[in-house]
Amino acid sequence: KQYIQSGKTETRFLKFFQEQVAGIIETLVRYDKYTDNIILIKKKSSLEKWEMEELSCFFPGTLIKAAQLLRKDDPNRTIYTNLAKELTHTCIRFYETQPTRLAPDNIEFSRTRDVQNLLNPEHRLRPETVESLYYMYTYTKDPIYREWAWRIFKDINKKCKTTHAFAALQSVTGHKHQDRMDTFFLSETLKYLYLIFDDNTVVDLEQWVFNTQAHPFKVFSGWV
Repeated sequence: KQYIQSGKTETRFLKFFQEQVAGIIETLVRYDKYTDNIILIKKKSSLEKWEMEELSCFFPGTLIKAAQLLRKDDPNRTIYTNLAKELTHTCIRFYETQPTRLAPDNIEFSRTRDVQNLLNPEHRLRPETVESLYYMYTYTKDPIYREWAWRIFKDINKKCKTTHAFAALQSVTGHKHQDRMDTFFLSETLKYLYLIFDDNTVVDLEQWVFNTQAHPFKVFSGWV
């Protein structure tokens, strides 16, 4: 994103990003044969069990955005695009495999059995998955990403809405609310859910860059 904000003049940022992605692919991207999913594991995962957080679901959006910066004949463009699609599908399964159809915060995958444990069963109304859905739809125009976003919105509205606001769930296996609504739900989750259905392109991604907290920053016309 720093490379984009520089008007695509500071190529060292893009090079650094590609080096980091290569390391992530080598050390943290794994295939789970039991769910037939590509997952992005935490570094501290053991040899017997892999952990993946819902927080990691921002990464597909980062990859698909980065792919647009590369030449069409650059092999990394295809690698980034395909991995973004696979990881987005994995993140959607976080939602669709739970009784409430909302994602837990952390899942553990067994490497020897077809078992997934909810290490943290909370649903925190996080934005990472819908952020990636926004970028995936923006750059591919595949309607499935809008469909998935609409399902998530409907389930949040059904399961998390309270009299005065929205609330996190104590567990994705039940319907008990926590007494909390993190600010990122308004500033990020709902923002990306709105933007994915915005056909008028309120935010031109050629002119603006969203930071980690979804605040738009103007692309510099002249980088000093």
